[in-house]
Amino acid sequence: MKFSFSHTPKPRAFDYRPRYYDPAKEEWEAKKKELLGSDYQAKEEREYRPGQYIGELRIRRGIIANRDKKQRQQKRTLRSLIFLVLLAAFAYWLIKTDFSNSIWAVFLSGQ
Repeated sequence: MKFSFSHTPKPRAFDYRPRYYDPAKEEWEAKKKELLGSDYQAKEEREYRPGQYIGELRIRRGIIANRDKKQRQQKRTLRSLIFLVLLAAFAYWLIKTDFSNSIWAVFLSGQ
């Protein structure tokens, strides 16, 4: 056995050899890039930022939550307006009917 304190092993390299190569696909990608110019950006060429997908999910959740909150608020407002209109119509009906006039007379006369 050999012991040495000065020797550090080299890191193991990753050697990737593709099993399948499609020249037609490569040609198609090249033509697509040529036609679209600066607008073309293949998935492989996009720069990866750590946490980008998590951030996008948080943003989407926030947008959805805000939209749902706004819809609930609109429904609540509409429901309140309908209730107030119905209450006003019922109050008007009570004031204008003969039955309510006799009730009002009893309350106003104190008997």
